[in-house]
Amino acid sequence: MAILPIGTGNDLARVLHWGPGYTGTEDPLQILRDVVEAEEIRLDRWTVVIKPDQVESDAQKKQLQIEANACNTNEDTSRIFVMNNYFGLGIDADLNLDFHLAREENPAKFNSRIHNKSVYFKMGLRKMVNQTKCKDLHQNVLIEVDGKQLDLPPIEGIIILNILSWGAGANPWGMEKDEAFAKPTHYDGLLEVVGVTGVVHMGQIFSGLRTGTRLAQGGHIRITLKSDIPVQVDGEPWIQSPGQIVVLRSALKATMLKKRKRRKVNRRHTEPGLGASSGVAGESGPGSGVIVQPPLATTIPGVSESSNATTASTSSTNTTAPSVGGLYSSSGGSGGMSSSGKSRRALTVLRSEAAIGASQYTLHS
Repeated sequence: MAILPIGTGNDLARVLHWGPGYTGTEDPLQILRDVVEAEEIRLDRWTVVIKPDQVESDAQKKQLQIEANACNTNEDTSRIFVMNNYFGLGIDADLNLDFHLAREENPAKFNSRIHNKSVYFKMGLRKMVNQTKCKDLHQNVLIEVDGKQLDLPPIEGIIILNILSWGAGANPWGMEKDEAFAKPTHYDGLLEVVGVTGVVHMGQIFSGLRTGTRLAQGGHIRITLKSDIPVQVDGEPWIQSPGQIVVLRSALKATMLKKRKRRKVNRRHTEPGLGASSGVAGESGPGSGVIVQPPLATTIPGVSESSNATTASTSSTNTTAPSVGGLYSSSGGSGGMSSSGKSRRALTVLRSEAAIGASQYTLHS
């Protein structure tokens, strides 16, 4: 499966190199070529099982199924979701929920990525000023990772990552090596648990100034909620009542297509000094990636050869030609004539093969 990133965050598309967002100006044929040439990779999928302490009404169940895209509802009131990217609770999900409700109320206004991100930023500023309901999250949540209960620091949000992209390209886990944890990938059968201290910390993660607080890494996570807490699965938020949440590895892995990086093709020239300040219009300048090779010189039969650039003169007109890499030069006047007054003329043809298959000829006289 390949991804065409038409959403706002597009985190999975970023990880698989399909880009931050489709703009509509891309060449469809090139996209199809990229799909054909893409690399097949495996993506871990996770099952999120939510079992509330109290039986919710039918209306609440139906609404939660729509908002969270639930794939199954059992008679024992448990709900099952499939997670590909991440699971969050606390301040992260609270901001997502505010954005979701605002978009549901007036969807026509949320028609561009720039506008959506600006609205999200303004909501974050309001959360920064006003006290959030997630301030004492560490006191209202218990988390066990692979059977070990975590000692949570004062935090307002928890993010459980399957991929190293969250919030439109941010990496809460970070890239620093830590002997206490394995290097995370999206196919290692492990999840990364990260803590966020507040809105300011989350903004710093968004901007790449900081990373989250690494809490744990494991393949089986059990969460106990003591109060109503905002949660989100792959960006779909809702308010979850007290109960148990279990995140465990799904038996099915997804086969995804990862876009291959395109190779840069450099133009090849055979004329010396091209791009070095030749003064020839339309040629590349310094640092253009042009590969310079020795010239293929052909001397016209019957004309004397010259190892360097030949100086020629005419009896009537003085002409000075521009220098090409120090090899193409011509000066006028009597300086190029022999003592007997007989002028000698040498013609050298330099053949240049461009990358597009054209041939260029330069006449030296």
